[in-house]
Amino acid sequence: MKEEDMKYSIGLDIGTSSVGWAVIDEDNQLVRYKKKNMWGARLFDEADKAEGRRKNRAARRRLKRRAQRINFLQQIFAPIVLSVDDGFFIKLNESMLWKEDKTHDPVKLSLQEAGYYAKNPDDITLRYPTIYHLRKMLMKSNEKFDPRLVYLAIHHIIKYRGNFLYQKDFTVDDSSDVGEKLTQLFGYLEENFGLDSTELDSKQQEIVAIIKQTDKSRSARRSEIEALFEFSKTNKVIFGETVKMILGLNADAKKIFADLEDKLGIEFSGKYEDKRDDIATILGDDRMEFINLLEAIYNWGVLQSVLKGEGSVSQAMINKYDAYAADLKFIKDLFREKLSRVDYKTFFKSKKDDKGETLYYTKYTTSGYDYKKFIKDFETYFIKATDGFEYSYDNFKKDTSGNKSPEKVAEAINQFARQFSSEYAQKFIERLNNGEAFLKQRMSDNGAIPYQLHKNELIKIIENQGKYYPELLEKIDNGDGKQEYKIVRLLEHRIPYYVGPLQTKNQNNSNFAWMKSRADGNITPFNFYQKVDKIASAEAFIDNLTNNCTYLPDKPVLPRHSLLFS
Repeated sequence: MKEEDMKYSIGLDIGTSSVGWAVIDEDNQLVRYKKKNMWGARLFDEADKAEGRRKNRAARRRLKRRAQRINFLQQIFAPIVLSVDDGFFIKLNESMLWKEDKTHDPVKLSLQEAGYYAKNPDDITLRYPTIYHLRKMLMKSNEKFDPRLVYLAIHHIIKYRGNFLYQKDFTVDDSSDVGEKLTQLFGYLEENFGLDSTELDSKQQEIVAIIKQTDKSRSARRSEIEALFEFSKTNKVIFGETVKMILGLNADAKKIFADLEDKLGIEFSGKYEDKRDDIATILGDDRMEFINLLEAIYNWGVLQSVLKGEGSVSQAMINKYDAYAADLKFIKDLFREKLSRVDYKTFFKSKKDDKGETLYYTKYTTSGYDYKKFIKDFETYFIKATDGFEYSYDNFKKDTSGNKSPEKVAEAINQFARQFSSEYAQKFIERLNNGEAFLKQRMSDNGAIPYQLHKNELIKIIENQGKYYPELLEKIDNGDGKQEYKIVRLLEHRIPYYVGPLQTKNQNNSNFAWMKSRADGNITPFNFYQKVDKIASAEAFIDNLTNNCTYLPDKPVLPRHSLLFS
């Protein structure tokens, strides 16, 4: 038979990084062509997800908008600050440069003139040791402050403005929001696993109170919550893993969703954000709503641990600063007394190891060294410093780890702390056991702070200093027909997701823009509602995402839970 008349079939094995192929005839035999079997494979690089590029793009956009906020703030402060120091903003922008690259005197001289330092820039005793000390002073005092100090405090608030998870007014003592989420959680557990939501709801206030007890370890709080209920063996496991997630402990989703093939660890206090997309792919949308609900409750608990009952962010951070200082003094005194000079210097002052990497305390204070890793490094030296104790640190860890009762934990803390000569030992051991020792002011947990708390401080500063600088009291329309401070609008402004890129389809031939504008011109936080048609943009957003039906091409698809479809 001529080759051109031969009947054959082609088989393909298509993978993510290869394609295998083979040609067979009617007798299922490999076809030969030019003395070679017609089969083979083509290898290529596996396609990358857009996740990395998407995260980088989001980070660039976030940093760009932060820079824009700072630029707008400087425009507001320019008449006030530049009349005192005409190069202040330039000095701030050049503060990270080498001396040879700066065009103005160091910003430290301006801050000394403004009264930021107690005596001089080289004095380690600062009048305001941290920016939060300055923020608190500006909130509490009615005295006139140098405009440069006022700018620094407001600059910090605008730059790190908090999250927008709570849309209504927020107060630290208000637990209604987490109460609503717990009610939703209990309903889900009843609907999907048969747990009695009425029984769970009856203990809601007790659960909230236990979550707020951040002076206890997460394991201790877990034990207290689980002790409130008596479930069957299966439901006890499900509820236990749920409580673990709420408190940020490592939990196994497979123990909740038994049909999962493999173990699926979820730890909100770990690197959960890096794994979120993979977890969502495994669990699906419906189950991911359950996980998101648990994360929201966890974030509320993190906020309680950051603020420690304080209504002011600044006061909470000052308390953290003071606690860190006390921890550091206690450990330095202990290490000087118990360890050799070499060990002390290695832990506290070592700059580099043989590989050129920073070590121990230096690494923790100068880089993004993981807190848990630092504590492990610290414990190595702490064990050495307490080597002569009758009740060793290893025994203490055994007696406080796992599902121990609060009474046993307290007894172990007392027994171990009694072996120190310092009165602060009891407090430090409690903080170390609860994962609170050496907590820095700037940590990822600060992301749980809602913008409303920063807004409250901002308004107090504006009203106190507005008596001396009327420019701070300027008000504009907030979009609801009400007037608010211009600087507060800068803090609160967000571009709604349904507005999208701030350009129309006709601008720059953009294929990914759908915004509908009211008027031409640059869009700023102060004229956003006059320039952007939010309602029309929201409709365009939905239209942009809606496809036409496969069977009725001229009709739009129906929503997933449409009454017409059902």
